[in-house]
Amino acid sequence: MTTTELRLSGDGIACGGAFEQWPDLECELEPVVAGGIGLLVTAGDRSTIEAALGADPTVPDLEWIAAGEGWALYEVGFAGAFATLFEAVADRRGTVLEAAGRSGAWTVSLRLLRREDAREIYAGLVEAGIEVEVLRLSEPTAAGVPSGLTAEQYEALAAGIEGGYFEIPRRVSLAELADELGISHQALSERFRRAYRTLVSSELGDGAAATMA
Repeated sequence: MTTTELRLSGDGIACGGAFEQWPDLECELEPVVAGGIGLLVTAGDRSTIEAALGADPTVPDLEWIAAGEGWALYEVGFAGAFATLFEAVADRRGTVLEAAGRSGAWTVSLRLLRREDAREIYAGLVEAGIEVEVLRLSEPTAAGVPSGLTAEQYEALAAGIEGGYFEIPRRVSLAELADELGISHQALSERFRRAYRTLVSSELGDGAAATMA
């Protein structure tokens, strides 16, 4: 599992035109009903917000949801580089942890299954003309992974949970999951077995885990 934090700027970013028209614009992404993308704007009144965003070609879809003192929430659809970014993250079974835009740039935090995913997404953004600065790139260490799991074991379990491998009935087979992780069926089976043993050892003690050897 890899977590990366990126600073994105340049002409192709989401709300880029709105930032130019309205330098004080501050916004962040929020989940909304039915899995849409919510844009929470925390500066300006509704007319100013909609004038700035409505003229921005990177925000072709803008629907007002709610507003309060000092904020307004919209459901949005992005075009261009940000639409490609979200598709790339979803295709790699990743998660957009948070995204905030201010002062003409976005800070975006992503959780991805592999470091290679982060490299591919970075390359895709650069190719799309986005200026990308990597603020942070981290992976679980022995101290950061629950119950002494290795990073590979943690990655396998996380992928299994997200893919529905542990559900009844299963939504993905062991072979399909192994393909997604880029390893063999046997390698994934052994990785799961070692992970189970580590978790049992942590919860019940080494004596109980020894019966699984």
